[in-house]
Amino acid sequence: MVSLELVGVGVSYGRREILAGITTPPLRGGEVVAVIGPNAAGKSSLFRRIAGLTRGPGEVRVGSPTGRVPCYLPQDMAVNAVLTVHESILLAKKQGGSWRVSDDELAAIDAVLRALAIEDLAFRSLGELSGGQRQLVSIAQTLAREPEIVLLDEPTSALDLHRQFEVLSLVRRLASERGLCVLISLHDLNQALQVADRVMVLAGGRLAALGSVAEVITPALLAEVYGIAARMERTASGAPYVVVEGSLKEGVTPRQSRAA
Repeated sequence: MVSLELVGVGVSYGRREILAGITTPPLRGGEVVAVIGPNAAGKSSLFRRIAGLTRGPGEVRVGSPTGRVPCYLPQDMAVNAVLTVHESILLAKKQGGSWRVSDDELAAIDAVLRALAIEDLAFRSLGELSGGQRQLVSIAQTLAREPEIVLLDEPTSALDLHRQFEVLSLVRRLASERGLCVLISLHDLNQALQVADRVMVLAGGRLAALGSVAEVITPALLAEVYGIAARMERTASGAPYVVVEGSLKEGVTPRQSRAA
């Protein structure tokens, strides 16, 4: 089974230290780990470091039966507007391999398009698509590469509520069925509650907490890391969710609202 472990991992840009001393127990295949924290906490830098796109101190230990490297989906993915959606996914799948295309590979691309319900976009050019549609295509490109470790950086940020639910449900299902180790960066705490087995909290470039959802997402942690007064409640089905009651920062008027 695939695993990912971080030992003293850090990232610096010039003299500016972004992350330091990030150490985790092994994160296993079949798990979804939500990576949360305030803006500029270092979430994207951590993903780039794990993917090998940024250097720094420490060690990223990948245990993989196939030797595949972690597959990283950034927040903003460059697109070639000339390509069709199908061509772009095929290009992602063939990355680093032979250019001969098999029937099995074409069938795999069709399966990814169906899983994300974007079959109707297959032969449209990327330049015609909305931001949300391009985000779905980027997710399709990532899944088509059949990764074992997936790093998803804010994959639902441009999607409507229905699509957000569909994508998170798909991520949860693929982790379970294929034994993927998924790290997913999210700002929405209730999405983290919905999809994650474990939660990793970054704050000020350090690891503030790592554990089960129930252990980590608590009123005390939300007050310390986000500066908000919040409480945990449950739906009729027993699913937990966060209710934000107000800001703890001086000069900000509290306003009761549910965390979106």
